[in-house]
Amino acid sequence: MPGFGFGFSSHSRSPSTLGEAGALPSIAPSASWTGTAGSGFASTPVDPIRVTAKPAMRLLTPPNQFYTDGLTIGVLAMANDRGSLFDTMGLTMVIVHCEGTSQEILRPTLHTITDANGVARTYPGWWITLSHHGQDGEAQVFFEAVPRDGSMQNRVIGPFSFFPSAQLHDFSVEVAPSRPAVTGTRFQSISAAVNWLRSQSARNPLVTVTEGGIHDVTSIGGNYEGDGYCTIRASEPVTLTATSLGYLRLQYDGLHWQGENLTFDASTMTQVYHESPTQRQHWFDGCRFVDARPREMLVDGNVKPFLYMCRDAAYFTEVYVEGINDAANGASLVRGCTFRRGFRDVFSGANLAINNVVENWTSGALRTPLDALTVQYGGIANSATIEISGLNNTSNRVVTFRENGASVATFTIDRDNPSSGYYWVSDLVNFVNASLADWSATLLDDTRRAAALYGNTMPPTNAKSSALTVTTWFDHHSDLWQSVSGHGENIIVWGTRGYRVALQNLALGAHPYSDFVFANNALHSDEADFDFGMLINQLGGDESHVVAVHNSFPNQYLALRTDFTGVRRYNPDGYCLLAANVFPAIVWQSAADSDLVLRDNHLHAGADVPASSSGTSVGGDADNLFVDAATGDFRPSGDLLANPAPALLAFDLHGARRGASAAKGAVA
Repeated sequence: MPGFGFGFSSHSRSPSTLGEAGALPSIAPSASWTGTAGSGFASTPVDPIRVTAKPAMRLLTPPNQFYTDGLTIGVLAMANDRGSLFDTMGLTMVIVHCEGTSQEILRPTLHTITDANGVARTYPGWWITLSHHGQDGEAQVFFEAVPRDGSMQNRVIGPFSFFPSAQLHDFSVEVAPSRPAVTGTRFQSISAAVNWLRSQSARNPLVTVTEGGIHDVTSIGGNYEGDGYCTIRASEPVTLTATSLGYLRLQYDGLHWQGENLTFDASTMTQVYHESPTQRQHWFDGCRFVDARPREMLVDGNVKPFLYMCRDAAYFTEVYVEGINDAANGASLVRGCTFRRGFRDVFSGANLAINNVVENWTSGALRTPLDALTVQYGGIANSATIEISGLNNTSNRVVTFRENGASVATFTIDRDNPSSGYYWVSDLVNFVNASLADWSATLLDDTRRAAALYGNTMPPTNAKSSALTVTTWFDHHSDLWQSVSGHGENIIVWGTRGYRVALQNLALGAHPYSDFVFANNALHSDEADFDFGMLINQLGGDESHVVAVHNSFPNQYLALRTDFTGVRRYNPDGYCLLAANVFPAIVWQSAADSDLVLRDNHLHAGADVPASSSGTSVGGDADNLFVDAATGDFRPSGDLLANPAPALLAFDLHGARRGASAAKGAVA
């Protein structure tokens, strides 16, 4: 039976209910648990080595939390059950294992939480409450997803630590810069408070900032992590800066930044620093990240420097983000966040992204070419060319000038020192006019540094018969989710609503992908954006159990890249499912691969029905298939309403219950 015979002392089932959750099932460690992590298990659950498809399953709630009475935790878990995920997300059950006790959850539910700012938020998932039966300590929890399709394997994730405790916080201190410091009670800076907590070996402390204004955050001078989190909140609006370091680095891993009174001023930092990927991750909870500077603003002729909001694999829950690039890349969890006015990627490499809103997100202004200089040769040579080596905006690019095919001069671009004389486009113009006989150059624009010239490698280009104009642009495009460092197994992207964006919505490329679910997402591309014409959804590479269902992409078609060769060629297995989506078109770029289950999608009027598909409906376009997709209203209308199909998911983008038959796309 499910559970792999781990020797649990207690095993029970939750009620079989679907829809809005009532009383959640509960679980507590067994009587054999001593308070030491793992002591309640006769043997610990083990995730089997993957030899076939597994469910996708990720935590909906950060681990390592302390609780006094009970704590609700959950996972989002699902699998393709031979062409459908209705109505239990393709699973027989999820089993929760906690220190020798196990509990079966038979159906997913919608569960409403109150977020850090007092707002009710509802999320689908497999939910359970951890109970505190009197014993304090560190309890380990595993989740096991059991697929309905018997040819698949179970997936086990964990252990995740949680801490039943007599008190929620072992220390509680105040930060008030204008008041006298009182050791152990009140401090004049966040750094001083956290440093004192480190000296006390704090496990799960609370820091409350009671005076508003700007608080510059500095290092505590040594690395530390507790068992739980160091929660930092503010009773008055606070702006967090990192002007002294350039990045916000306390050196305390496991910071829980809580509440909308905390605003990170991203114009003062390159990121929030995390010391080690093996230590407690940071948790950003209802706080704000804002860079008020213009998105296209340059610093020393380059794109604003910002390297993800946080180093390593942070948790982001109900966070507001504005003006940031690569916002939540590499995150463990991105839940209920709002992303506005940013550029580059949104949450590439995130393990789970659920119920997020993306608005006005584009790299188009940076990619727009600007005429930077003209160069012309006026001498007696029969030919004269210019070439530029290297990739866009990288180090040590070389501009080579040739006459009759022979190099007469080179200019090595410096990317690091604006004062070097080799950094700006004007430096190149000055070099040509001062150093090259019979050559002349004219400066047209000097706002971008010379490393951004042309884009990528420029082959030898004629500069004799007429003046050659060379442009600058930054090779940054925007992805919703893209692989980071080859990571592509056990990923879920669910319930994204995006409008006025210029993103690649669904783009899986050369890396292998497995057990990846992309569901209930709806994004409308801004057709006025410079990048609009180049944006397509595309699937490529080796894919096993990659599922894309009930997505609405009104004006971005899908390319299935069987035209690629090698590791980039699209090669789906029989567990892959592409169904109940809305695209302008679905195009096999070369021969169709019949292993993919391709059915019940809706395409624009005039689109060809793709080979090896079934149930495809055709009609309408981006303007009339939805109520108003351009402003984020993806309710179906017109031909989309007229062509329902069997529902593949019980819940839609907004958490509404789908019937057995429903509109294709993200909204029922």
